Amino acid sequence: MGAIGLMATGCTQTLPPKPRPTLSPTSAPTTPASWDELASAVTGTLLRPGDTGYDAARLVQNPRFDDARPLGVLTAASATDVATGLGFAASQAVPLALRSGGHSYTGWSSGGAAGTDMPPGLVIDTRGMTDVTVGDDNAVNIQAGASLAQVYTALGNAGRAIAAGSCATVGATGLILGGGVGVLSRAWGLSCDAVTEVEIVTADGRLRKATATKDPELFWACRGGGGGHLGVVTSLTLQTQPAPKVTMFSLSWPFSSAADVVKAWQSWAPQADPKLWSTLKLLAGSDHAAGPGLYLSGTWIGPKAGLAAQLAPLLTAVGTAPSHNGASTRSYLDAMMSYAGCTNIPLAQCTTGDGGRLHRQSFSAT
Repeated sequence: MGAIGLMATGCTQTLPPKPRPTLSPTSAPTTPASWDELASAVTGTLLRPGDTGYDAARLVQNPRFDDARPLGVLTAASATDVATGLGFAASQAVPLALRSGGHSYTGWSSGGAAGTDMPPGLVIDTRGMTDVTVGDDNAVNIQAGASLAQVYTALGNAGRAIAAGSCATVGATGLILGGGVGVLSRAWGLSCDAVTEVEIVTADGRLRKATATKDPELFWACRGGGGGHLGVVTSLTLQTQPAPKVTMFSLSWPFSSAADVVKAWQSWAPQADPKLWSTLKLLAGSDHAAGPGLYLSGTWIGPKAGLAAQLAPLLTAVGTAPSHNGASTRSYLDAMMSYAGCTNIPLAQCTTGDGGRLHRQSFSAT
């Protein structure tokens, strides 16, 4: 996307970049009184209906909400941009939507799609804030708009790891604020359990850094409380683990074995070694030409040779040998990118955006 001056005026000349202000933790930035003032006040990009790029910027990951026509999409470049946008929405009574990855099942990050009970308003989109930095203390700082694919790449390259989800394009912030369940959660807990600091712009426009000892109640409420309603999170800091070797395994049975497999798995899975995680799915459709079947997949971060002993009680309880039983051991990064559907895909293309090789898909949940 171009500079904000180009987007707002439609000019083709090259303009010098605006200086990026630093947000004080004790005071809010000047509050814009109009859309034009908001466009001039931010270093990110504000797009409104009719602007070049608006139709792409307004889209979330779920095509169910493609009819959303927000009044504006602010792709923030900094915490100051977030605070400026928040102040504008509050002072002008403009409805507000927050977006990190755009995967909200209910469409609340779309900025006013039909069926969401959200009126058109201003979307503060943090997907322009994607820095992921692993420090000397092995903590990782994740800006609010970083995707899981970006987080896993930075961590894996540094030999570190966290427990988180498996979808490449999910925004790490939204996942972590809601708790964060993934393929290593039985071993390491929820994603939010590893959070040590939350950088957040609260409704008064102040940037706060909450920890277990500083603003502890705010810190507590942001660790799995369900979605950043106490402000706009601009970055999270998490403690990491040494990146393990991950053995990915898969087993399948015909649908005729469903009763035995489901019963056995429900008894075995909760008692399995915490280093083992698994999921069992009953699947049918074009990807499963042999007809409906049961497909168990999982991860094991113990010694590869120990996997057979872990699976033995399950196989004994089922009583029918699986029609498929396979396993492979990979690095943490390779395993996470495999789950993300990005094996052998460069990080820049592990996206549904411009130049990406992934595709947006409709989804819903009860």
